[in-house]
Amino acid sequence: MRLWSIWLSGILLIALSFYATQKLPSSIKDQIKNTQMISPRARSDSGTPTITIFTAPSPPLSGSVGARQVQAIRSWIGLSPNINVVLFAQDPSVISFAGQFGSRVSAEPEIDFTFLGTPYFHSMVARSLASLSDISVIIDPETILLPDFILALSYAHKLDHDWLLVSSSRHVSYFPFHLDKDGKHWLGEDGNQIKTRKVGNRYPI
Repeated sequence: MRLWSIWLSGILLIALSFYATQKLPSSIKDQIKNTQMISPRARSDSGTPTITIFTAPSPPLSGSVGARQVQAIRSWIGLSPNINVVLFAQDPSVISFAGQFGSRVSAEPEIDFTFLGTPYFHSMVARSLASLSDISVIIDPETILLPDFILALSYAHKLDHDWLLVSSSRHVSYFPFHLDKDGKHWLGEDGNQIKTRKVGNRYPI
């Protein structure tokens, strides 16, 4: 009897839910349908996930530090056309740099900053959570990314549950490579193209 009562209660709740859904005003139904259509998770099911990388460069983008940051940012957008970059900064040099890449790179000066111009970490996280991309990444502005970054995120995106990846970058005191003008190929000190090769699950240069 107890088993039958549980089954009957479940069927009754399902029937009531279905009835209540049918009685919803058409405007509410349309809003629910539209929300499902623009869901970033739904958009990504048919292809490569969209990725937005958030970072806080140290202005101005000049000198050795600025050069390292510029090279790192160019390495990110060269990995995939599905990657966009948001720079948390108010400095004109950063805003000007972002404008060179069209919609792929944008400057975000509207979050909370300290009086020294450093963005608050909680504001960076809140802004990244509001992104419509499938994956949001917060990264150090001097970290260079290689193709294994895309492989790792694509694999994690296929997991059937929520996930969070945390990683520390490998410190390299001397990096004798630079990107070409298109930002798609690495060049050695002699100007010749360097190809990445897969070793296990990694892509060392």
